[in-house]
Amino acid sequence: MPKFSWVEACNTTVYVQNRTPQKALGKITLERVFTGKTTEVNHSKIFGSLAYCCIPEEKRKKLDQTAEKGYLVGYSENAKSYRVYLRGSRKVVVWQDVKFVEDRAFRKSQETPSKEQPKDDLLVQPLRSAETSTSNSPKGKASE
Repeated sequence: MPKFSWVEACNTTVYVQNRTPQKALGKITLERVFTGKTTEVNHSKIFGSLAYCCIPEEKRKKLDQTAEKGYLVGYSENAKSYRVYLRGSRKVVVWQDVKFVEDRAFRKSQETPSKEQPKDDLLVQPLRSAETSTSNSPKGKASE
């Protein structure tokens, strides 16, 4: 996982926890305790799922692309928008009109990447095994 994603993951965790009923508060959300507003979580999606940000007609020409491919990395605090990482431009943007491919994200989380699957398509890369990380390290420098 890229380093910037950890910050986004922490922000998303706090966002979700603030909107989840807490047992210690009598099944009331923290958001309701602090602001008095009821919260909805029906817009929640899987973190890291493939997202297509729809580009409005006013901002594109006839033959331009209609959507940008990205990955969900969080939610906007101010509006009902999503924070999406656009890999091509290496930016995190806040976008409201987004289509998600959640079943693909869930399926990819259940299986390990194979040779047929391009590894650059995954936002979260699998960890290397302990054998490969130790085989690349220099051995026995102190004994010489």
